Amino acid sequence: MRNTSASRPGSIPLYNVAGNHDVGTAATKDSLAGYRTRFGPDYFAFETPDVVGLVLNTSLIKTVQGLEEEKGRQKTWFEGELRKAGMKRRRVLLFQHIPWFVADPDEAEKYENIGPAARREYLDLLRSSTVSHVFAGHRHLNGRAKIGAIEMVIVGPVGKPLGPDPSGILFVTVGAEGLTCRYIALDDLPARRGGIRSLDSPSRASAGFAPPGREFRSTEFFSFDEYH
Repeated sequence: MRNTSASRPGSIPLYNVAGNHDVGTAATKDSLAGYRTRFGPDYFAFETPDVVGLVLNTSLIKTVQGLEEEKGRQKTWFEGELRKAGMKRRRVLLFQHIPWFVADPDEAEKYENIGPAARREYLDLLRSSTVSHVFAGHRHLNGRAKIGAIEMVIVGPVGKPLGPDPSGILFVTVGAEGLTCRYIALDDLPARRGGIRSLDSPSRASAGFAPPGREFRSTEFFSFDEYH
């Protein structure tokens, strides 16, 4: 990954999101120290002219073994960043590895999601914030869910896919007309097709991501106005 990222144009920033294969499903002091030494902070904020990005370490939320102080420190930081982001006239996006939930905000805890107690704490924070989208991975397939005004986008893998969509990359465009998502199969990337193609997408796809030249089967889509 380091070799690949080092070859990218200098104008393209790279923001790493810590996942269970990086720090463990249950993070430890050693795994956190190793990650921070190699890649830098495991939770942080960044800004562009159009976006405020917040990055969480969900391994500090899902399962904590002797790292309660680290868990509390991240939550306190996140609350403060949400308040600061709310005062800026920019779209606020949240990036994390493990999604809050897969199909139902009241679902039981499993490998693919965050447990109900921590989930409720963070969803309460998000519902009172200006965050518009949450981007997650972990499941190795594409999925979408919406709770109130917040859309949760679960992104398929570059590596081993476990759903109907092939390995690919999610392109997100933020502009005056809003935010659009398009999932591009690796075989459809411009560099593999002999030149640069426009990746501009139409208005948000209704149920899955439609990349140029290929229609994927619809991914899951769930919408919840409230949770209990």
